[in-house]
This record gives sequence, C-alpha cells and structure tokens, in this order.
Amino acid sequence: MSKNFQKILITISFAIPIVVYTLVLSLHVMNIPIYDDYFNVFTHLNFIIENGFLKNLHFYFFEFTDYSFYFYKLVNLLEFLLFQKVNFIHYIILGNIGLLGFFYLLVKHEILKTDWKLILPVGFLLFQFSFWEISFWGLPAINGFWTLFLLLYTVIFYEKKKYYLFYISSVLLVFGTLSNGIAIVPIMILLMLLKKDWLHLKIWLVLSFVFLSIYYYQFKIVPNQFNISIVSPSLVLLLTYFFHLVSNSLLQNGEFLNVLIGVVITILSIFVICYGVVKNNNYLLITLLLFSFVSQVLITLGRGHFGIGQSLSSRYCLYSVLQIMSIAIFFYKFLPISQNLKCFIFIFCTTLIYYNSYKNGMNRFLAWKKHHIELGQSYFSDDQTYFNEFFKEMQIPFIQLNHSNYYTFPEKFNIKKIPNKTPK
Repeated sequence: MSKNFQKILITISFAIPIVVYTLVLSLHVMNIPIYDDYFNVFTHLNFIIENGFLKNLHFYFFEFTDYSFYFYKLVNLLEFLLFQKVNFIHYIILGNIGLLGFFYLLVKHEILKTDWKLILPVGFLLFQFSFWEISFWGLPAINGFWTLFLLLYTVIFYEKKKYYLFYISSVLLVFGTLSNGIAIVPIMILLMLLKKDWLHLKIWLVLSFVFLSIYYYQFKIVPNQFNISIVSPSLVLLLTYFFHLVSNSLLQNGEFLNVLIGVVITILSIFVICYGVVKNNNYLLITLLLFSFVSQVLITLGRGHFGIGQSLSSRYCLYSVLQIMSIAIFFYKFLPISQNLKCFIFIFCTTLIYYNSYKNGMNRFLAWKKHHIELGQSYFSDDQTYFNEFFKEMQIPFIQLNHSNYYTFPEKFNIKKIPNKTPK
C-alpha cells in the first residue's frame, strides 16, 4: 500500500466517527440552560453587568464542591463580549472541540505508533453516546473534554522535554477544570519516579504543594451537597458504587453484573498500569487509566451517599470509556495473535459497544431533553429560594437569576410560564 493511499485511509478513518457524532449532535442540541447553568452562567453574567469585570476579581476564582470556576467564567465573559447574548449551543460546540482535540492527540501520539487501523474503532469508541449528558450539555462538555485534552498535552509536553509548556499546561489543568484535574499531581510524581527525573520531581513536589494550597484555600462546600465518608455509608456500599462507575458505560441496570464487570475492568486496569510501570513504557495509557481511577474514587467519596442509582449517570460514563479504550489498545499491542484477528475482534466489540451506547443513550437523552424543555422557566421560581440560601451560607453577595438582558427561552420549545411561588 502506498504512503499517499494510507494517508487518505487514515484521514477517512479519523473523520468518519467525528462526522457521525457531529450529525447526531446537530440534530438534538438545544439552546436552553440545564441545572448548573443557572448558577454558573446567569449569576456570573449578572455579576459582570452589575459590578463590571474588575470589581471583586476574586469572584472569578470562587469555587464550591467539585468545580473550579474560572475556565468557563472566561467562556461566559467571551460569549457576552462577542454576542451580548448567551447561546448555550456555543458552549456545547466549544466543549466538544476539546473531545476532538483529545482524539487528535491520542491518534498522533499513541494509535499511529501502534496500528493506524485502530483509528476507526477507537474513534467510534470515543465518540459514542453513553456519556450523552456531557456531549449535549455545554458546561460539563467544556470541563470534561478539555480536562482530557489538557491532561494528554501535559504528559506529552513532559515526554518531549518541553518543560515550560509542561508547567503552563499543568497550571491550566489544575486550576481551570473540574477537581479531577488535580489528579495530574500524583500521576506526574509516578512518571517522574519511573524516569528517575529527580530534578523535575523536586520542582514538581514544590509546585504540587503550591497547587493544593491555592486550590483548597478557603475551599467551601455546598450545604447538604457534598459528604465524604468511609464509615457511613458503609465501605461495601462505596465499593459497590465504585464498581458501578467503572462498568456504567457498558451496562446501566444497577444489577450484580455491573459489579462483576466493574471488578474485571479494575483488575485489567491495575494489570496494565503495573505492566507499564515494570516495563517503563505506555505512559499515555498509564496516565488515562490513573486519571480515570482517581476520578472514580473522587466521585465515589463525594457522591456515594446519594445511592447506587447516581453511579449510573451518563455524566460519569466518560471515565469508564477511557478505561475500556486504554485496556483495548494495550492488549491490541501485546496479544500474541495475528493483526487481522486482533483488528476483527476490536472492531466487532467496538460495534457492539457503540450500538448499545446509541440505543440506550439516545433514548435516555430524548427523555432528559423533554424534561428540560418542560422545566424551562419554572426552574427560576423553584430554585430562587435555594440560591438565596446558598449565597448567604457561602458568604458571597446574592445575585438575582434575572436573565432578560442576555437570554430568551426559544419560542419553539413552547415553554409554559410558571407563576411565581415560594417552594415548600
């Protein structure tokens, strides 16, 4: 096969899953706020309108629970400055560009070094719909997908000894994304130990102390929303919750099979990590597996008391997908069977996973979409009292949820106007 023809096949393989994903996304995106958008977008823009950009600058770095706000506060600011309106479709597009960037880095620095035939199945494995809630919701897309992009870039910069870019990327990762961005701290400690890079390990340990000190300085917990506990709920419940998280991209029934699959995936993940540590290679796969593991542990500790049902949320499926993808790439590289047989097995399993994610994920998404269209403006009246209490307890100035200056609910959604009422 000529190199030019192979390049064409690589380009087509790269493009197909992206095009399919984009077409489905374009059919179902909606310009309406979802849950945290009311707080993270509307209150921030009201703050800018009422106080200006520079007043109380610390507000841009204010955080609670698992959010570090400034990354998408900058997105809010740019959205307002460029359009003077809020369009949540822009957030969704920007967030999914992060997933595209992650796929590009993965192909360039891992898959092409293994076998270019993996591009298509890995693409469909990554651009699936088990994590539909992230794909179709702007803020989680910005946080989740750009965290992966920055995570991969941080490790790649270190591998290529571009240390200035490495440190800049790590700062953005830690302070600009969800709290699992802090997972880069132990990951890089491990990689530097493996490489016996003592100089940068010393620098990294000092920076890590600074990272953690700043990140958790005056850290505030949302009342009744975050409860780390190992004793109550019981350790058994936490482990059950964890294994459901690990397997939730394959099965979302909340049954014993979820736990069994989760145990198998966890064992395989540990094996791949240990193999990479012993052989001193596969740094990107080790990074993705460790990141997924740390993220799932954080979710388990922070959300386990809500019950097993929440572990099946599509918001958390992304980490399960990363684990399965990393394990599959590893075994493709090292299984002692023919390339054609490995490729067939990979494509067959990926097809089943993709079909399952589309069938189940899209059905759940359409029900979720209908719910939020019906919810519409009633969210303002129902949650105004909660936000008032929240601001008071967090000791920050209360900001009304008024949105009339920069956002109007689309008429095509036929949103019912809910009379103002005080929720019980």
